[in-house]
Amino acid sequence: MKIPALCAAGLLACNFLSAQPPVYLYLASHNETNDRSFHGLDYDNAADYAVIRNLAQAICDSVLAYDAAYVMMPESNFINACLKHENAHTNPEDLLQWADEQPQIEVEPHNHFSLTAGPGYNPYNYADLACLLDSCGLAAPRKLMGGFIWRNFNSPPVAEDWTAWQTPQPGHTFPGYQWQPQILWGGGSPGHVDDFEAFGVWRPAAPTIAGFGANNPDQPLVCLGNGCNNEFIITDTTDVALLANRVINLLDDIRNGTWPPEAFFSFKVMMNFRHLPSPGYVDKVGELLHRLQPYREAGYFVWATAEEAVAAWQDLHPSNEDHFLAGCDDFAISSDTPTLTGTMQEPIGAQNPEIFPNPARDWVRIKGGPEPCERVTFYDLFGRLLLQVKAPGQGEIRVDKLPPGMIVVTIEQRLTKSIHLMIKA
Repeated sequence: MKIPALCAAGLLACNFLSAQPPVYLYLASHNETNDRSFHGLDYDNAADYAVIRNLAQAICDSVLAYDAAYVMMPESNFINACLKHENAHTNPEDLLQWADEQPQIEVEPHNHFSLTAGPGYNPYNYADLACLLDSCGLAAPRKLMGGFIWRNFNSPPVAEDWTAWQTPQPGHTFPGYQWQPQILWGGGSPGHVDDFEAFGVWRPAAPTIAGFGANNPDQPLVCLGNGCNNEFIITDTTDVALLANRVINLLDDIRNGTWPPEAFFSFKVMMNFRHLPSPGYVDKVGELLHRLQPYREAGYFVWATAEEAVAAWQDLHPSNEDHFLAGCDDFAISSDTPTLTGTMQEPIGAQNPEIFPNPARDWVRIKGGPEPCERVTFYDLFGRLLLQVKAPGQGEIRVDKLPPGMIVVTIEQRLTKSIHLMIKA
């Protein structure tokens, strides 16, 4: 990230009235070292890598189009493939370096270090991944430790792996390189059957059931709660409308709850690289961002990366004694159509027109808003007219002749609304 953390924190903190706790939202993704064995994705193969790389680029473009936030957490196999296929050690336009240079995106290591022979064999630890990302041209340091094991597990036997990183540790493959994280994220378990799911910011006291949720102000690593793993994920079968409902209902629950002064919420919508090639996946991401946009504009949440969220917390709470922790059991997360409470009497966006899909390649439709739609006009970012369609109704508008990239769409109904649209190449 190239935005100074304190500046970002100050800007984010200003977006909330004192009556509502801060709520920060972001997309997150990772891949696994066993993607080849279990899912047929061989990043060492140039064709396989190109497929995932281009789809990940399209997701980044959607994030930029909506000024959203995205934490991309690659494993060693994907980073090595970027070095191999994109000459990332010398190429300033490789995916990982380009993505991390965008203000809305941060690239951080996700790791499951294992020297056991088999599909999960991985001779790279977190310091090795930080070294590899440095080799791709990313500006040091990496701050986040993604996918750590939060306590010891017996069946199968897996040991916690975060307490050692309270001090700088050397790489396994690159022993001359040392690294220490600042932020713990995504406390996991074997098979994700006992992940530590929570909202908040604290400094875990110990790698035990009782100790991990206790705050130790002398512990140097800050843990950022990542929300509820199973409720907020985009897979190959996800119904985006239901996913958006879950997010909106949680936002409304937070907005209208009774919270202590230090209440602070940050959560993610998760993606996994193995799902990217499924039909329409990138469109699902764009649709979710589009559905959430009115709630962002209404102040229900702020898009912020994990690093920005922690910086915002520390700007508001400079003492290590300060912490906040709320478990997922405190919320009844529903996929039902939102019936917003509090000051909102009807769903946000009920009277707003929408353009779908976004990003688009061949066509778009205008949905919703006060009828009839009188005119739809497409401009480039310099204000030059690209296309104008009168009285399109609910039919398709062909956009395949428009140049790829960001454009502005003006929809004229009873009121005029402008929407940013991403045209895919």
